[in-house]
Amino acid sequence: MNTWRSTIVKSVVFVLVAAAVYIGYELIPPPVVQPSTHISEAPAVTGTSTPAQSAEIPAELFLPRPFAASDFVALPLKTPGEACGALLGAVENTPGYHANIVEESESRCLADVTIDDLPADYFVVVDASGEGVVKLVRIKLNVTDPAAADAAFDELAQVLEIVGRCAGFDPHPDILSVIRGTRQFEYDRGGATYRLRREFNSDNRYNLFVRWPVPDFARDPRRLVAR
Repeated sequence: MNTWRSTIVKSVVFVLVAAAVYIGYELIPPPVVQPSTHISEAPAVTGTSTPAQSAEIPAELFLPRPFAASDFVALPLKTPGEACGALLGAVENTPGYHANIVEESESRCLADVTIDDLPADYFVVVDASGEGVVKLVRIKLNVTDPAAADAAFDELAQVLEIVGRCAGFDPHPDILSVIRGTRQFEYDRGGATYRLRREFNSDNRYNLFVRWPVPDFARDPRRLVAR
């Protein structure tokens, strides 16, 4: 019996001592961590690469200059037939240029444009919108000598400038630079589209497609009076 009681007393004492030690440990305040005086520096970045960004061409390069009612005289809206006539006159006044009108009507103008000493030809298509004024210009470029490709694209920009002005819109000078320096691109915004693509399975034929919005006042039949 005494042994049993002694065992119980020892167990109780052990539990009480263990509890006291635990409580005392919990009451000890944590040590105060002093801020370190050592400054850790990240390794210097030695690379110069920047995140890849897609080339963004300003929209204003792809739109005709803003139309207003006062532009009727300064920049008259043309029918394809009128554009054909203007194109012939403009080509005649451009040294080395020659044009042959294939089809001429109020809804479409088709013309071949060639340039002296340049192994390339340009087939021009001018189409009308539902309002009867020019809305679409396509120029098919055929480079018969790959060595002349750079010169052919320089002249493609010139042909677009001539055709555009004859059709009633004035291409921004910077879009002409884009055409000279970029063999393929596509841009759409606000109803205006410029697209230059190489024809499928061809290394020497390209299509330049230009479409722009027809202003609302072009639907006014009185527009013809202002020309």
